[in-house]
Amino acid sequence: MDFGVLITDFSGAFRREYFLPDEAGCDAPFEPDFEVLDFTSLEGVKSYCDEASAAEISRRISPFRFPSEKWREYPVHIIDTGEYHYMSKLFTDSIDIPYTLLMIDNHTDLQEPAFGGILSCGGWLRESMLTSGTLRQVLLAGPEGRIALYERSAESVIPCEAKESLPSGIFPPAIGEFSLIAEAPLTVEGLKNICSNDLGRALYVSIDKDVMSKESYLTDWSQGTLSLAELKSLLIAVLHRLFSGDTLSVSIANGLTTARLLGIDICGGLSPQHPALTCDTSLNRHTDLALLSALTD
Repeated sequence: MDFGVLITDFSGAFRREYFLPDEAGCDAPFEPDFEVLDFTSLEGVKSYCDEASAAEISRRISPFRFPSEKWREYPVHIIDTGEYHYMSKLFTDSIDIPYTLLMIDNHTDLQEPAFGGILSCGGWLRESMLTSGTLRQVLLAGPEGRIALYERSAESVIPCEAKESLPSGIFPPAIGEFSLIAEAPLTVEGLKNICSNDLGRALYVSIDKDVMSKESYLTDWSQGTLSLAELKSLLIAVLHRLFSGDTLSVSIANGLTTARLLGIDICGGLSPQHPALTCDTSLNRHTDLALLSALTD
């Protein structure tokens, strides 16, 4: 592996996952080049992130965001549990070229803010779609076993008539300048059908592990149905689209070299206070290490 993994530590959950010995002997510790940013003393960050804390977080992650000097060295970001998924917005705020955002999540994260304009784990994607000047396309994969494609209205390449056949009630028809263009089942074939042959621009990937079933991973939130193998297949399919189907180029390293892959972040898990934590650690640890290995091989 020629690049490292950045951990943003808010709760302490992933220090335990990746660094402490596994007393059950299930997995050997994973040993990439880790960089840890410690935010455990920062206030106003759990589920909601106030303006002052967001500014401090942005300052500290700045060297690791595109196009700063360390973004190629640490392209994979372990955010923490799902309560901190708003970090995806802070990581992508610096992107200054047109890009596509793929979010794989059991929830839409399109909620309107409950407390004014404060950033939240349940509304960060909506905020990004409303405020980003470079976000052009959103692939939202996971909620109720569906994939949704949003595009800026002026850039839509799919006829508007396609919207008439969309199922209703899962995804909002519009968010700011973005229109819901198409939906498909949450499968590799569905993803291929909803995407053009080439995504045509740079890509950022955000994964919440609550998209997986409880047999594959355990989180603090309601969960989807994907297995780890199915999640990995979806990621591979997206990389194929990113590189125009060239299987020889399907790798993170190639994406970084060509500046077509701008980063991958991963959140989800059990908070340290979760009552089932002691018996669930081995399952989550196994899946975490398998997913990281798949991304960094």
